[in-house]
Amino acid sequence: MIAAEINAAREPLYFYLSYARSAPTSTSVKTDIDHWVRMLYQDLSAEVRRLAALPSKAQVGFYDGLAPAGSDWAAAQAEALSAAEVFIPLYSPHYLDKQWSLRERESFRRRLANAAEASDPSRHILPVLWIPLPPSETSAEVTEALEIGEGISDYAEDGLRALRMLSFYQEQYLAVVHRLAERVVELAHRFPLGYSKAPAVSEIPEIRPQATNPYVIAVVAPTTANCPPGATAESYGDSSTRWRPFGPAQAQPIAVYAATVAERLGLPTRTIDTSEIGELGSNWPGVLLIDPWILETETGEATLLSVLAQLPQWVKPLLVVDSQEASRAEELSKRVEGMLHEFGIEWEFAWSVDQFVSLMPTLVSDTRRRYLRTGRLTSPAGTKLSPGEKETDE
Repeated sequence: MIAAEINAAREPLYFYLSYARSAPTSTSVKTDIDHWVRMLYQDLSAEVRRLAALPSKAQVGFYDGLAPAGSDWAAAQAEALSAAEVFIPLYSPHYLDKQWSLRERESFRRRLANAAEASDPSRHILPVLWIPLPPSETSAEVTEALEIGEGISDYAEDGLRALRMLSFYQEQYLAVVHRLAERVVELAHRFPLGYSKAPAVSEIPEIRPQATNPYVIAVVAPTTANCPPGATAESYGDSSTRWRPFGPAQAQPIAVYAATVAERLGLPTRTIDTSEIGELGSNWPGVLLIDPWILETETGEATLLSVLAQLPQWVKPLLVVDSQEASRAEELSKRVEGMLHEFGIEWEFAWSVDQFVSLMPTLVSDTRRRYLRTGRLTSPAGTKLSPGEKETDE
């Protein structure tokens, strides 16, 4: 179910599954890093459909893996948060320290505060212990997450993900999923919220202050004002950050997709367009999105050369070209690749929106890791940090 379908029907969903996205370990290994979340979503959906006597293909829940690569992720998320009867946060150490997941939860809480069914709105949030939390974490959240697995010691000790991963725990896993589905169906049928608008996650202020430097998405691309002959004019906007290289296949500018991926991984973001590219600096990790058509603008080649000449190793270029574009775009891509090669810079390439979306999590993770290992040794003021002051990866 994509955003448009939810918005058109405005029919309630039984549940919204919220989790802290995992960071890929390497750009060279392509894996389904949130595989076990997807497995839980499928298992829980099947059990909810069974208990509610619904058709086998009925849409009963939502998690962000359902949104197609080129869709408006923020709109899909907002509509699902507005339609869900129950919010299920999968608690883990990262869930409680990442802005994205905490803001999702806060968005649903704000919706509940204005819900018509106000006798006990908090019961519409059903936490699950996904990965065990540190012993020092003794908040009410932990207690609530343990309730669904009461009497199942393996759940309390190892969390639901471990129970799903290991066949030895299948009986315990299915027992917890059944209990969760029973609660979801009961709440949806006996205490329905109905559709009510939840605030967009982007509208929720920071839950906890973050000292982390922003993850930068820098864009070198033409605008409508200097769109070169031969390029697709509809792909550009009033700034480089409005660039849509894949046209109708993407609902949002490519910089928005990149920022969303970084934010899902727990990083604050900053987006810089071509006119601000001099501010890229050396103190932020990031990705440099390059449109080869920039070489056809009056000052584009000089701008790109200037950026590449001072590009730190923890900012990685991503050359983006729609595979449907004419051969001229391919020629320009080769020129950009030659420039990158001359500077000894590694880069990545994306030919489609699916490839771009698949690649971004590993790019964000890899550049962030490089920054923490190398770039953060020097503070923005130029003073050396002691080993105890150096940031660590997530």
